[in-house]
Amino acid sequence: MHLADTRIEHEAGGWKIDFIGDGDAVSVKVADEHAVSADEALERAKAVMVQLTAYGTRGGGRR
Repeated sequence: MHLADTRIEHEAGGWKIDFIGDGDAVSVKVADEHAVSADEALERAKAVMVQLTAYGTRGGGRR
């Protein structure tokens, strides 16, 4: 996915971060206790996405 836009909004109880590509989108929700600002929520969401990229690839995740 080629990242075209990132949107961050605060909802009840946490943050919603949308990574938007060309025709695809991925949303990550970060609880308030893990991020007190939009910048912190974005960094946490990026870390989650990096952890998820190992799944389904050689040497990472379940087989």
